[in-house]
Amino acid sequence: MAGQSTLEATRPIPDQPVGGASSRWGAVGAYLRPGGRLRHRPRTRWLNIGLVVVLLLAAGGAYWAYASSGTSAGAAVRTTTVTRGNLASTVTGSGNSASSASSAASFQTSGVVTSIVVKVGDAVTTDQVLATIDPAAAQQTLTSANASLASAQAAYAQATNGYTAVQRSKDQLAITSAQQGVVNAQNGLAAAQAQLANDKASTATAVTDAQSQLDADTATQNAAVAAAQASVDATSPPTAQAQQALASAQQNRDSVLPKDSQAVTSAQQSESATLVKDQTAITTATASVTTARNAVSSAQLTAKGNASSSTPAQIAQAAAGVTTAQATVDTATKAVAATSLTSPQDGVVLAISGKVGESTGSTSSSSTGSTGSSAAGSSSSTSSSSSSSGFMTIANLGQLVVTSNIAEADAASVKAGQTASVTFPATSTTVAAHVVSVSPVSTTVNNVVLYPVTVSLDAALADAKVGQTASVTITTGQATDVLIVASSAITTLGGQSTVTVMKGTTQTLTPVQTGIVGTGGTEITSGLAEGDLVVLPSTTAGTTGGGFPGTGGGGLGGLGSGVGGSTGVGR
Repeated sequence: MAGQSTLEATRPIPDQPVGGASSRWGAVGAYLRPGGRLRHRPRTRWLNIGLVVVLLLAAGGAYWAYASSGTSAGAAVRTTTVTRGNLASTVTGSGNSASSASSAASFQTSGVVTSIVVKVGDAVTTDQVLATIDPAAAQQTLTSANASLASAQAAYAQATNGYTAVQRSKDQLAITSAQQGVVNAQNGLAAAQAQLANDKASTATAVTDAQSQLDADTATQNAAVAAAQASVDATSPPTAQAQQALASAQQNRDSVLPKDSQAVTSAQQSESATLVKDQTAITTATASVTTARNAVSSAQLTAKGNASSSTPAQIAQAAAGVTTAQATVDTATKAVAATSLTSPQDGVVLAISGKVGESTGSTSSSSTGSTGSSAAGSSSSTSSSSSSSGFMTIANLGQLVVTSNIAEADAASVKAGQTASVTFPATSTTVAAHVVSVSPVSTTVNNVVLYPVTVSLDAALADAKVGQTASVTITTGQATDVLIVASSAITTLGGQSTVTVMKGTTQTLTPVQTGIVGTGGTEITSGLAEGDLVVLPSTTAGTTGGGFPGTGGGGLGGLGSGVGGSTGVGR
């Protein structure tokens, strides 16, 4: 009855559980006593009774759901029709655009940058001047090299032509000029010696005059002071006038005598400096005489050597001298040209690393292909460019490439020359491309083995930029006018592919041979005909053991252990 603390059975319940221990009621009978009354147990009996009720309700609900789903699945079988058409197999990836032709332009000689005539982003052409450095040192070197070349050419001409009248005249002129140099040097020596003599006399006189003036002024000033002192001593006390006269005489002496003494010192110093200078001039003139005499001897020996016939060895040596001198001129000419940095290719200025007024070292320009790289798929990407550092970087934006890291399973089907397309999401632009290389060296990202695949754009972009994000689609296979079926309809086990063909209400498991797999389906090379209906996998889960869904095929028995067991896919 409602409200009572114990339950009374509405009908007699036998002492033994109804249906035996294996019955679904076995769990309830264990708690009943004879006469239909429940035994008085602790509170856990209520929990046990509630659990039995829940299990019974769950079993009934599961059976109802199973019956309902079975009816629905049987009434709505999903199918697709075998069609004929064209099919393409593709591999996708992502990366960043880069120039396949970029160059690092650098000055090939050292110097201070005097001008930079382009800026980043400017379009340039091959051999266009980009910047300059100070050419003064290079030009001076070229001038010297040209002079050496002229001398070497003259020596070679003389060696081959013999001692001509013209050469004889030149040699004689050289001797005469050298002899005149001796005369001039001797005259210079004589003039230096005469200057020394004159300076000795004049500087000695200046010292004597200064000393005489000092002596005379000393006597005069001392006499004046003595006379003034006598006037002071003549009167006692001395008069103010006499004292003033004495002070004035002493002050005048103190002013005059130091000046005279300084004049003597200056005269002596001037004498010493002048004589040292004159002696140095004599030494230099003497050396000049010696040099001039040596020049005469050299000119005479040269004339004597020129007068003799040249041997084949001498002629060869003269020719080698011309070759060496010409090489020096060529090098110096290139050095002058190298003071202007020119573009090694057509392209766009990507970077400038120097400034006007800075010194630049000597490095060579280099060209390299740049590549962008990405992780597999389109989930993430990074970019990198390979380019030697230089004063400027020039890239041809009309020759763009994109490199994507492709998983090894997909990379196995990618070959150079395959067609591709590249899409730039920022501009929604898609451009045809082709595969130019598949790297033989892999890289590993998050334990996934990837191979860099580079594609080159077939056409230039109007607003091309380096580093743009790009999606790449590579066509690895194509088939035309073939049978196509949805890939999800095919089941492959142990290398054998099968489909389920429906004719009327009959479903038949049919072996098939497949070709390429594309986004639009899979090619069927045998086993099906155009127009065949093929069963698609059902979206409703079924059972594998004949039990209720989710019970592991074992019905309610062992419910606690059967939940979450394997399930099949209905067809």
